[in-house]
Amino acid sequence: VHRSLAMRFTATWCGYCPQLSTALKGINNFTEDHCVVLEFHNGDEFSVKYDSNHDLASKLMVEFRNTSLPYAIFSLALGIDTRESYEIQSIVKDILTQNPAKTGIKARSSISGDKLLVNATVKASSAGTYDLGFAVIKDDCIPSDPRNATEAEYDNAVLGITGNYYAMSTDGSFSLEANGEKEAEFTWTSPIVSTADIEDCSIVLFTLTKAGNKTIIDNIAEFEIGESVDYRYN
Repeated sequence: VHRSLAMRFTATWCGYCPQLSTALKGINNFTEDHCVVLEFHNGDEFSVKYDSNHDLASKLMVEFRNTSLPYAIFSLALGIDTRESYEIQSIVKDILTQNPAKTGIKARSSISGDKLLVNATVKASSAGTYDLGFAVIKDDCIPSDPRNATEAEYDNAVLGITGNYYAMSTDGSFSLEANGEKEAEFTWTSPIVSTADIEDCSIVLFTLTKAGNKTIIDNIAEFEIGESVDYRYN
């Protein structure tokens, strides 16, 4: 089953960001079932460091030459600042039809102390070069000082992600023949793994490939921490 990915830039201080939140909450059931949203916070308490000069959101903003919020990148091929549900629905439908998924993902996860272990397998329906990424996201992120926030809580906040979240990696990509499979393992260490907050977190796995000269997200799998997901076929 093909699912698309939306990478959204947001911030607790952004007065316009709730408009995009409303648009994403207003999408129809089909779009919701076929789209996973990752929210990258910029310059607030939920932002995650990328390097000494950037958090994850600002790194994406540099890569896609965008400096404004709110903004969302769909499948790494299209960036928009729309705040209309119907436009998002149209974009997701176009992604699903124009670049049919070539990969499926199955995975299982387990917890050991403060470590999250994920074993994943990618299967390809046609030969090609692919990459696999991993992220942990959290719902119900409540600002410590509500007076400085424009929303009461924030969902889908990225807590950690592999470095290939905006382009295929040079050392981790792999080739598969039709019906070929590739196994991979991820380990994520964080104090949150051993706390009750882990119940608000989930795992997102995504495959990447090329469409012409552009890197795109080929498919997505999302599941709860401590659980597993199998291949899903149309």
